[in-house]
Amino acid sequence: MELRRTKNLFRSRPIGQDGQPHDRTLFRKIGRTLALITIALVGLIVVTLVGFWLHNYVTNTLPKSKVTVIVLKDLVHCSNPKWPILIKVVNHSARTILSTSVRLEARLPGRSTNYSRWQTLDSDYIIRPNEELSTCWSTPPISYAYENKPDIDKNALVWTLDDFDVRFE
Repeated sequence: MELRRTKNLFRSRPIGQDGQPHDRTLFRKIGRTLALITIALVGLIVVTLVGFWLHNYVTNTLPKSKVTVIVLKDLVHCSNPKWPILIKVVNHSARTILSTSVRLEARLPGRSTNYSRWQTLDSDYIIRPNEELSTCWSTPPISYAYENKPDIDKNALVWTLDDFDVRFE
């Protein structure tokens, strides 16, 4: 005996106004609602991330680009041989600097190896807009890998700026 499906079996479910069964219409509405919620959440996350990025750019990155840090081994301004490194911070931004952190690197002339140990020099001097601050510092220690090597003349090292960070008011 052969089973045949008739139109009546398919029409046994209630039919909506669009000619589709109610459960199919319900699933479409749920699917559309979930899709809209997902799109809204993704949009909200994107807007939030862009907002955080813009806030960081306006409050930190842009003012930091207007701050100049100069590093010199200067025995004229820094007459004490224990403090021979001159670090000059010039604030051309419109914001007041509350603190600075400077990381130096030391290289021999004509060489690319950084002989300086990873260390930051922190200062809490307040630098107002369009002002500058010059301070003398001791030389940071030489890296452990190079501190006992006889071929490194520590007096010939050229100290330069590796990186700096500022905290604004």
